[in-house]
Amino acid sequence: QDWRTAWFSPMVEEMMEKYLALKASGVEEYDPKILQLYGLISPRLSIILWQDDVEANSILVGNTVNDESYLKSGASPPIYRIKNDALEDLKISAEYFKIEVE
Repeated sequence: QDWRTAWFSPMVEEMMEKYLALKASGVEEYDPKILQLYGLISPRLSIILWQDDVEANSILVGNTVNDESYLKSGASPPIYRIKNDALEDLKISAEYFKIEVE
C-alpha cells in the first residue's frame, strides 16, 4: 500500500514528505568493502521507517566532510552525499510523535 493512501498522523506525514524531499548533491562509488570509510557501518544517525511492524526503509547517515554527509538508503547500493542542512529536519526524537492523552 502506498503510504500516501494510508492514514497517518500529521506528524508522520510531515516526516515522510521530508524524507521524500531529500536531494543528493553527489553520488559516490559503491563498494561494500569501504562502507567504514563513509561511516556507514556505525552511522551517526539512523532513521528507520516501519510499516505494519516490518522495516519498510531506512536511512543511514555517516561521516561528514565539509558541509555534506554520506547517506545510504536501505539496501540500495548507492552512497549519496547530501547537504547537512537538509538532514537537520530529519533529526527528531520519539518525543516528537508522542500524543498527550487526558
